[in-house]
Amino acid sequence: MSADSVRCRPSVFGLRSGRHDDIGLDPPASHEGLESSAGSAGIATVFACSSLVALIAVTLLISHVGVTVVARHHAQAAADLAALAAAAVVVDGTEAACAEAEDLAERMQVRIQSCTVTGWDVTISTERNLPISLYGDRVVRAVARAGPADECVNPCAPISSSDVGGDR
Repeated sequence: MSADSVRCRPSVFGLRSGRHDDIGLDPPASHEGLESSAGSAGIATVFACSSLVALIAVTLLISHVGVTVVARHHAQAAADLAALAAAAVVVDGTEAACAEAEDLAERMQVRIQSCTVTGWDVTISTERNLPISLYGDRVVRAVARAGPADECVNPCAPISSSDVGGDR
């Protein structure tokens, strides 16, 4: 193709030669300075992808910690409730108390690690597997004790000056 065939036709545009300077337009700008920024082309995409990966990693870490805390609270609630249930039937014997704790722990989907009856006190230790874990199998444990209070204190009894520790 020759240079004349690329030019605009004068009959269509009313131009004599079809060149840019004939109609008052500046020629296309040169691409000066483009070679200096060519080395950084796509850096924003890399930064955005790296930021997204970091955000996802932090989100996974926070959710893993949250799941661990919830599992620990669940194991503690099961230990507390199993100890109270066992203490309620400790008058029937150690086996009955531990069987009651085992039944309740099974319904709460935890395992009884140990059941100890000492006098009227029952100590229950439970454990539960984490539903998800990034590091393999993890277990959370909890311990609870239930039994009568050491001292019987009547909160409605009047306080004497000797109970406070001084004479008036």
